[in-house]
Amino acid sequence: INAVTLGKYIPGKIWGLVARGSRLKLAGLSTKEYVKASFMEQYLLILGCMILISISAPLLITHPLSKLIPAATPIEILIAHKLQKFFFTKYSIITKNKEHETPITISLTDFTKLSIMYTLLWVSGGLVFYGVALSSTNITPSISNLISSINANAIGVTAGFLALFAPGGIGVREGSIAAIIAPTMGLTIALYVTIIYRAFSIASEILCGTIALSISHRNVK
Repeated sequence: INAVTLGKYIPGKIWGLVARGSRLKLAGLSTKEYVKASFMEQYLLILGCMILISISAPLLITHPLSKLIPAATPIEILIAHKLQKFFFTKYSIITKNKEHETPITISLTDFTKLSIMYTLLWVSGGLVFYGVALSSTNITPSISNLISSINANAIGVTAGFLALFAPGGIGVREGSIAAIIAPTMGLTIALYVTIIYRAFSIASEILCGTIALSISHRNVK
């Protein structure tokens, strides 16, 4: 994970994944297993963002029908589960070594648990963002600021990840976050907070990533 965190700032998005793959090979994982695990990680990360948006929609949208949006969450998980089975089946057909190899998939129960865990991961990251906003500005603590911060962080990071041209999602993440929190915090504060948060993120990722990789390197030796 820390290899990916450090590598994502190199243009191309793939270098962090390559670095992590080399580390996992030392731990006994094959390239085929690693690709599957990495795909599922990114897949669940995006799904968790979608679930978070759906659940919090009634708190962000004033339209009466917005209260129905959280009910779509089980459908999102079910469709995503069906798709992951489809993707894994096709991948196994392309890369299989044995004639009758059974495609590896995740059961619906485990998939649901993982989806919830990734949603909570986004909530955790959003709380950090909200903490940075509270500590660096004079905004008033409120439910609307809290919910918009959590959603802005999730959507911004996801948008930055999908923007393959932007190292670490720089620019795309900040623009998305600022656009979402500006209605509740004001444009000036929104821009200020996104810059402070990016600086905080880079510093913490480089520091924690370097320490973790250093410890990992010593353990491998």
